[in-house]
Amino acid sequence: MFFNDFKVAALVDSGSSINIMSKTLFDSIPEQYKLSFERLECSEIRLANNETIKVSGVANIELSIKSQGTHFIDVYILPVTSHPLI
Repeated sequence: MFFNDFKVAALVDSGSSINIMSKTLFDSIPEQYKLSFERLECSEIRLANNETIKVSGVANIELSIKSQGTHFIDVYILPVTSHPLI
């Protein structure tokens, strides 16, 4: 996946109902691709391994998938993830 020329490796999880992104990746994305961000103070999600983790916020971002064009997706920003973008 790309944010203009900024290439990002992503794990496609077709069984997931949400998209998650590491805070490290979110902080490194050029500002023009961060369309909105809402900080969530008291929110947690349950991961596939049944662990719960605090959500930093939710963002709407613009990204490009080679041969599939531009997409606008909501991502939950987590302090730590197994992959930068899932």
